[in-house]
Amino acid sequence: MSEPATPFRSAEFALLHEALSGAATWVWEWHIESDVLVEIGGSLEMLGLPPPASGWTQADWDRLIHPDDFGRGEDLYQRHARGELAVYEYTYRVHDAGGRWRWMQERGRIVERDAQGRPLRMVGTQTDVHARVEAEQRGREAEHQLVTLAGQVPGLMFQIRLDAQGQTRVERISGRLAGWFRSPDDWLDRLEPDDQAHLIQTLLSSADTPRDWRCECRVRGPEGRWRWLLAHASPERAVDGSTVWSGYAEDVSVHRELQRARQDTAVLAAASRTQSELLSRMSHELRTPMNAVLGFAQLMEIDAIEPPGPVQRQRLAAIRKAGEHLVSLIGSVLELSRIESGVLGLVPQTLELRDEAVKALALMQPAADRVGVELRLRPGEPLRCQADAERLRQVLLQLLGNAVGHNRRGGRVTVDLMALADGGQGVPAAVLRVRDNGPGMAAAQLAAVRDPFAAVAVADRGSDTPRRGMGLPIAQALLALMGGRLLLSSEPGAGCEATVVLPVDAGLADEAADSAAAALPWLQSIT
Repeated sequence: MSEPATPFRSAEFALLHEALSGAATWVWEWHIESDVLVEIGGSLEMLGLPPPASGWTQADWDRLIHPDDFGRGEDLYQRHARGELAVYEYTYRVHDAGGRWRWMQERGRIVERDAQGRPLRMVGTQTDVHARVEAEQRGREAEHQLVTLAGQVPGLMFQIRLDAQGQTRVERISGRLAGWFRSPDDWLDRLEPDDQAHLIQTLLSSADTPRDWRCECRVRGPEGRWRWLLAHASPERAVDGSTVWSGYAEDVSVHRELQRARQDTAVLAAASRTQSELLSRMSHELRTPMNAVLGFAQLMEIDAIEPPGPVQRQRLAAIRKAGEHLVSLIGSVLELSRIESGVLGLVPQTLELRDEAVKALALMQPAADRVGVELRLRPGEPLRCQADAERLRQVLLQLLGNAVGHNRRGGRVTVDLMALADGGQGVPAAVLRVRDNGPGMAAAQLAAVRDPFAAVAVADRGSDTPRRGMGLPIAQALLALMGGRLLLSSEPGAGCEATVVLPVDAGLADEAADSAAAALPWLQSIT
């Protein structure tokens, strides 16, 4: 065995050895031919192992190394011995006296060779790095968990750097929206051009202040549509003079669409109010001169001094009939405008629906007798509902008037009532149904009577299409304000059926009425 060189037995060596051991580092020397390790006692003491009684060999030390680490250490030594590596350096695990694995970092260099270049002596250090390696592992695990969690964030976590030369780059992105982009810088590249300039300008302003950064911009999403992103972050100045923003961006496209929808709704509501006010004023303005026209026509018909002739009387009757029809339409328009504007007062109360049906049938009986139509109320139990008495009577008279006026001579109108446990969405309801056996209506005609404007157009053409006018749209609007519904069905040659559905509970009636009032400007049909 070669003897160690003098420096490793000197006082300077002892001092160095003492200093290094204070930093959990120990010097070792390996005589390769004899396989003897010198100065290995510090490492053994750290592992809780007793010092060797008869020396310690490299083979003894190898038995302490973790099997998974041994092969790589041997490979590194051979490469150093061949001159491929200037220094042998390796971090591996060894087990201590308690059987626990500890991390050790070893550095060494061959310092003596024989005439053939074979290694004879190697010196180096061993350092206990167990705490450092465990901390690094915990750091990697924490970083992995952070990356995993960031991948679940619904938006986009980012880091943007503005360097001292004014160049901007996105260094990191994560989160679910990160899948939109091929790389971090792809975010800036896919911004709408005007928004890209705006983003850079707001970053410069934030860096100069410095103040929190907030920017809303459009980026082309994976489906090719422009999506709105809202980004916000706080700037931090780096030691190299650059400014870094680490923040969060969220997809606010839906919020933008909702905001636009609210604005559109507000515009439509304002237009509807304006329309209702205009219709109301026009109705009042038209009614006054129209009443004057009708008044003059009636005076001419009863003029005793200059009585009209037969032809004139016929023409005056046509004027009066057309005028009365126009006044009726003006009244309907005024009624609709009052309903839509919310000024129509309702007094909901608990009513016996059968009693209300009896009263309406009694009022309609003279008109039915004139055209030879039979009115029939089927037997049944009393049935309570929530409604405004006056407006419910108006609805029933409208439905009965349609059934009588558009029936055939000798026809029949049947009214029956029933209670439903589920009149819609699990709510109990009272139902009144009016059936006639008249000519009925085709699908196009049935659709027309649900539209107040289409119904007016039909009436203005002088058509004899059944259920013309604005009575049914007004009836369905009134029922909606009372928390009810109007269902219409008909087939050519099979008559028509109108069904009134009313709530039986006051609280449910108020809730349904509030919903209906909000929807009235767009209420065209109830099917």
